Amino acid sequence: MNLTFSINKPLLLVSAIFKKTSGVENLTSLKNRLWEEHKIGYQFLKDPDIFGIFASRDFIKELTVATTDAEALVENGVTSEEFRAVITETEEYKNWLEKEWDQNKARIEHELKGILKIDPPNESFEAVVVHPKIGLGRSLGKNRLAWGHSEDWPSYSLVYLAHEMLHSVLGSSPLAHAIIELTTDNELRIRLNGSGEYLYIDEKPIGHDFLLEIEKYLLPSWREFLKSSENVTEYLKRMEKEIPTTLIKKSR
Repeated sequence: MNLTFSINKPLLLVSAIFKKTSGVENLTSLKNRLWEEHKIGYQFLKDPDIFGIFASRDFIKELTVATTDAEALVENGVTSEEFRAVITETEEYKNWLEKEWDQNKARIEHELKGILKIDPPNESFEAVVVHPKIGLGRSLGKNRLAWGHSEDWPSYSLVYLAHEMLHSVLGSSPLAHAIIELTTDNELRIRLNGSGEYLYIDEKPIGHDFLLEIEKYLLPSWREFLKSSENVTEYLKRMEKEIPTTLIKKSR
């Protein structure tokens, strides 16, 4: 699980300005200025009227105007004075995250091997880091992910970085995703922190709400799996045959 960390300034800017959960402060003046100078690009990045654009008699022209103005907005934003503090804070967070991962990598790999009964992925991954107040964690395609989140509980980032990387092994189906959450959000978290309970932290559900019922169904067999010699790919294939289809449909 070789993980490198980088910063992509356009992604950082767009997520800080347009992501609904972003809590990055002191960007109001920059947002206002970008809106005044790039209304078409701003609207396109915030909430593009795709149907309106493509319903136009000259949608190629409208699309070109929108993307060109969006590109200008990004260039304007990443070089602005207001954005410098965001970059600095994100660089500091990236350095902390990198150190945190390097210090705990061997432990994480050891624990995952014990949980899964297979070797962790021997692949190279890239984490594109955004400001922790943005609250972002998602795949960017093959072996790339975006990450930036507050430490809501001990080992939070370590757990979810491992979570994202395991999708390369188990896939992203609802059942596979639920097993990844049992592996990382739950068992790995408890092992790293030395305590905790499954499915909840301080009585609040952990992980995706739409996977909770699947995880409740799996939990008895999962506990047995942890004590068995069966590996996780075998467990996944077995559960694909046993889990009620109604549970899977509910999670979609």
